[in-house]
Amino acid sequence: MKITYLFLIYKNPEIVFHTCKRLSGNGIRFLVHVDKNSNTDFSILYNVEGLEFADVRFATAWGSSGLVKATAHCLEYISANYDTDYVVLMSESDYPVKSADYISSYLQKSKKDFATANLLPCDHPLDNKNCYWMEGGMRRVNTYALYLNKKSIVSIEPKTVNWGNMRQFGKLMLNAPTKLPAALKLLFKSKRKPIEGFPWCGGDQWFILRKETIDKIVNSILSNPLILEEADNTFIPDEVTISTLIHALSPANERENITLRYIHWPSPKAKSPGAIQVGDTNLISELVENKDLLFARKIEDIEVAKYIDSLL
Repeated sequence: MKITYLFLIYKNPEIVFHTCKRLSGNGIRFLVHVDKNSNTDFSILYNVEGLEFADVRFATAWGSSGLVKATAHCLEYISANYDTDYVVLMSESDYPVKSADYISSYLQKSKKDFATANLLPCDHPLDNKNCYWMEGGMRRVNTYALYLNKKSIVSIEPKTVNWGNMRQFGKLMLNAPTKLPAALKLLFKSKRKPIEGFPWCGGDQWFILRKETIDKIVNSILSNPLILEEADNTFIPDEVTISTLIHALSPANERENITLRYIHWPSPKAKSPGAIQVGDTNLISELVENKDLLFARKIEDIEVAKYIDSLL
């Protein structure tokens, strides 16, 4: 079984190094994309066998289309240059809760894709039923996204006057009033429509896909530039664009609508995943024992990673 682990990272070189060492073996390769704006020293990864850094770096701020473009570029490189059976998308805080041999055996037996890809509207498209998408996620694709700063985005619905737009303009005036002209320009644009053959879907950014599915995704992106252009318009496109492609290109009977990873949401109202702590020993034991969980996030403490290792 040949597996390529594609990392999108910007911090935690020690954790990434430890993760790669845990996963290394025959047929295993690593392609690492480092955020263009990261100043972290990742030279420790030079010592990992089978690891290569992406030749182009994108700015991959939260909610930006750079995440989609970085993923697409790396998938194109893998498709053209790597002999692999699977591609697993990882962050710097994803960590295996199974041995490398178990992961290889699991994927070899399944011969399926693992990714959440749910047609919109869908109130709960992610692999987490506590995560609710307002309007079933349709505001993400019916509007034009305007990025105000690293942690603030507004979504403007064209040719529409409603409460949703009023809230977005209020947010804009509080955070970046100089961008009002740009928002007004979006307000008068034409309404958005899905690309023919690619109905809008939502899902987790993280996937485990067969090489044949990766090739289909790459060919679609290369033959239709609108796909990445639409990512520029979409609110948090990393949870829409790739899922849309997966739903259209991976047959339903060859795909499981799960990510095979535990994502730690500390409470139902949490806006983003939290880190698993050293004291979460009962939770960690449950993850290790669950036969259908291969990875967990977020692991940001090397002591947590070592504790998982000790259980394995």
